[in-house]
Amino acid sequence: MNVTARYFDGKTAISHDVVVFVTSESLMIQQKVGKKMLTRWNIQDTHIITRAISTSAGVFGYGETDERLIIEDILDWKEISRRLPRMGNKASWISFHPVSLLIMTLVSIAIVTALYEIHPMLTNTLAKNVPESWENNIGEYVLESQFANICASSQGEDTSKILEILKNALVPEKSLTIYVNNTKEMNALALPGKHIVILKGLFTKAKSQEELFGVLAHEIGHIEHRHAINGIVNNLGISLAISTMFGSSKSAEMLSAYKMLSYSRDHEYEADAFAVKALIDADIDPRGLISFFKMIEGLEGNMPQFLEMVSTHPATKERISRIEQMIKAQETKNHKYTKPLSKKEWKQLKAICKKEK
Repeated sequence: MNVTARYFDGKTAISHDVVVFVTSESLMIQQKVGKKMLTRWNIQDTHIITRAISTSAGVFGYGETDERLIIEDILDWKEISRRLPRMGNKASWISFHPVSLLIMTLVSIAIVTALYEIHPMLTNTLAKNVPESWENNIGEYVLESQFANICASSQGEDTSKILEILKNALVPEKSLTIYVNNTKEMNALALPGKHIVILKGLFTKAKSQEELFGVLAHEIGHIEHRHAINGIVNNLGISLAISTMFGSSKSAEMLSAYKMLSYSRDHEYEADAFAVKALIDADIDPRGLISFFKMIEGLEGNMPQFLEMVSTHPATKERISRIEQMIKAQETKNHKYTKPLSKKEWKQLKAICKKEK
């Protein structure tokens, strides 16, 4: 017999749609599309992680690995589970001991409650100790899985060279990479691992260099403070603990949602403060950031979903007021600002992603 399932190899957060060929001795796991054979599980080493019920998928594990096989259909799950050796069924004792199940549930609830109590302290500590190599891998995964239209050129010019000019005009000493995604939406996102993605709409709708640099400086502020990985730990940590305890089949797929890159009010203030200082130090007028937020303020009430985070964490008016106070406190009298980009460079950026005619 064969059944459809989802397979996780235990090494990445990517799920594979597969067909499982079931025999008395093994489970042959093959990609649904492309029909590539991914692995073979011996029945003797296969065990139950979570039992299938009418509202939840069943999950099988293999040996001591982190591989998982998720079966949505309860009849298919039962057909596989009945072939497993009794000792290989690691979840069997729970099914036949309701009191034990109740005790485990109560203990799990107590642990989750405790995690919520100490969650804010844990988040900052965990985020600070995430290795940069891990953070970079997460950023690259989000970049590859969520942004499919990265521009490689602008009217025949190498996009990376143009963006390097943009970065160097603001923070030449910083090591980070800027990408442009070819979409009409107006936004920019700081990903884990020193990656910034600017959506093309920001270039086309920015009224001045200063607005663009203001947004870029803000995103660099998120990178400097490692807010992206902090947000992932904050949003994923407790959810992952809950899903692990109660057997959610969706936990490994959560990394694919870059909406986890949401920031707290304090994170936004920190990024704004970094931006103001960086802009003034680079002799770029920080009022471009104010101009950008005033444009966002004008969209409130008719706000595209991708800008809701920008406008509400914290409220735009409050944010503008704080930025004005920061500028007043840091700006020297008669400070002279310059336009870092030539007219030609600014024109190239405005036309980014366009092909050479």
